[in-house]
Amino acid sequence: MDATPILDRQEPLPPRERHNWRVMLIGGVAGALLVRWVPSIQPDFVLDHPLEFGLTLLAVYYLGVLVHELGHLAAGLGAGFAFRQFSVGPLVVYLEDGGLRLQFATARLLGGGQVMMVPESTERLRARFLRFIAGGPAATLLLFLIPLVWPMTWFTGSVLVLNTLLAFSSLLPYTINGRSTDAKLLLGLGKKGPAANRLATILYLLAIDSKGTAPRDWPADSLRALEGGGEDSPYREIGLMFVYFCAMDEGDPARIADALERVLATANKMNPDSRRAYFAEAAFVQGIFRKDAPLARAWLEDARKVKGTVPREDWDCAALAGIACAEGDTAQTCEHLTRAIAMLDRQPGTSGSVAACRERLAALRERKTD
Repeated sequence: MDATPILDRQEPLPPRERHNWRVMLIGGVAGALLVRWVPSIQPDFVLDHPLEFGLTLLAVYYLGVLVHELGHLAAGLGAGFAFRQFSVGPLVVYLEDGGLRLQFATARLLGGGQVMMVPESTERLRARFLRFIAGGPAATLLLFLIPLVWPMTWFTGSVLVLNTLLAFSSLLPYTINGRSTDAKLLLGLGKKGPAANRLATILYLLAIDSKGTAPRDWPADSLRALEGGGEDSPYREIGLMFVYFCAMDEGDPARIADALERVLATANKMNPDSRRAYFAEAAFVQGIFRKDAPLARAWLEDARKVKGTVPREDWDCAALAGIACAEGDTAQTCEHLTRAIAMLDRQPGTSGSVAACRERLAALRERKTD
């Protein structure tokens, strides 16, 4: 049998996991709260003041996300982590070249928030990550003081409803579309054993990647830990993505194909953006390393069919470069590579894996122009 049957499209991808009941549960809780706690808000108010209604909800949503992420930030600083990036909705603040940069990403208008921090040392990583992650839910719970202390108004009622949604989304332990809630991460880190160590390793590699450390310089022991475990091991898909980053950085075509095959076998656990990205990676690998244009085109078509992705300009240019390379069109290969490099240059913040990818694409373009 082919060593990479999924990559070569001889075997189907695993069926996607569905978690619609969780969305229905959170929506039901929100509806019950609206009926129980905000009876003064009548439909006429919404119809007569649609702009005020929408802006208030949006502002309260951002307030809840801001408080949650500030909780992570404060806890991370207390745990000895260094700041790298902070985002709330479309606003992204990140550290680059020793200074803070600000970016407004319209594609993230309702994208929630994120804090990226780097451990200053490897001592007691699991305990320190526990503290860092717990800071967000703790801050979210504190925000409930607003509707508890102040009289029920349109604003305090909105805080109650939307903060309850945020609390549910972080305090219920589950993974959906490849992303684990804070509660799921806390449970994973709290149980001593290989799974907790793997999760701590993943969080550590994410942190040093955000500091600009290239995959080829990641600790070998960490990568061996990620490759171990059974097919159902927690966070296996994320660990295998990291193994793929390192394989690409080393440049061995056989190891690259093997690592990508293992990632594709976990595509059912990924979020839409990751599925699109790795289908596009499959197109790139088939085009550049195996010179198989039909298979590369088929993977790119699958990538374009993924629903629920965040719009991103030129996300498919590396895949198109692979197809052009397989077809022997040097001019188109170089043009698509140039656009792919420009797309990477637009990414906010610092990432060792992104910088390594840019370096590889630039080297490939240089070889094609010689």
